[in-house]
Amino acid sequence: MTSPAPENVLGDWHETVLRVRYSETDKMGIVYYANYLVWFEIGRTEYCRARGFSYRDMEKN
Repeated sequence: MTSPAPENVLGDWHETVLRVRYSETDKMGIVYYANYLVWFEIGRTEYCRARGFSYRDMEKN
C-alpha cells in the first residue's frame, strides 16, 4: 500500500535556465555526466531562493 503524494508537491514547478559551457562537454559536444549533479544543485538552490528559503535557514535547522 502506498500513501498518496501531497497535492502541492506535484503541482509546484520551478524553471532555471542555464547555458551549457564548452568546458562541460567532451569533444563530441556531449555533457560530462557529473555536471548534471552541479546543475541539479543550482536548480535546487534557485527553487529554494524563489520561495524565500535560504541555505542559512537550512543550516539553522
